[in-house]
Amino acid sequence: MTLTEISKKTGIQKSKAYAILNTLQHLGLVQRKLETKQYSLGPTLVYLGRKASEILSYKEITGPYLKQIATLTRSTTIFGLIEEPYLFVVAKEEGDENFSLSIKLGKRYPLTFGAHGKVILSFLPEQERERILSSQEVYLHGLPQNFDKERFRKEVEECLRKGYGVDIGTFHPKVNAIASPIFGEGRGLVGSLFVVGLFPESAVDTFGSKIRDAAMEISTALGADGIPMNFMRKE
Repeated sequence: MTLTEISKKTGIQKSKAYAILNTLQHLGLVQRKLETKQYSLGPTLVYLGRKASEILSYKEITGPYLKQIATLTRSTTIFGLIEEPYLFVVAKEEGDENFSLSIKLGKRYPLTFGAHGKVILSFLPEQERERILSSQEVYLHGLPQNFDKERFRKEVEECLRKGYGVDIGTFHPKVNAIASPIFGEGRGLVGSLFVVGLFPESAVDTFGSKIRDAAMEISTALGADGIPMNFMRKE
């Protein structure tokens, strides 16, 4: 459509319509062909459409596993999708009608936050891990000033060995979390399956192994090949 056509159909003055279209063009939401001076949908909308389709696919695949783990742990179970520098909540299941966390779909967390941050960073190549740690504030041990590099090094080793990371009461004395990585097509790290709830520390190993196994099954369903977790010794 030309600027004149858009102005007539929307009832917006040409000068204002032109300014709006320029902004949308800058964002990649529309594009303008110089030879015809016509506007059409831009590449960003194509990207957003693909992302929306991916999210629907992720929710369909992860849904049964989220419900299974939520029922087992009686905790809020979440699938988060990596979109650096954040992890976005795209699916969740509540496991206890008497307790739930106010975690809304679309909520974002830094990749350097809590149990999911520990496990995601652990399964990244070391160079990539160090790049993220140096470019963001680190909340793995609570406030950034509490971050302990030596403690985190040991946590990385444990995450790689067990296939899950934990956070015990860091952000609230009674709230604990367990997370495992999710891989997509090939061996790409795409997100995390994690549980947040009031379960006791004594249940971590039992729940952790179940969460890890569910994460591996989800990864396989997403087309992951040669998942690093396949080589871990199961506890």
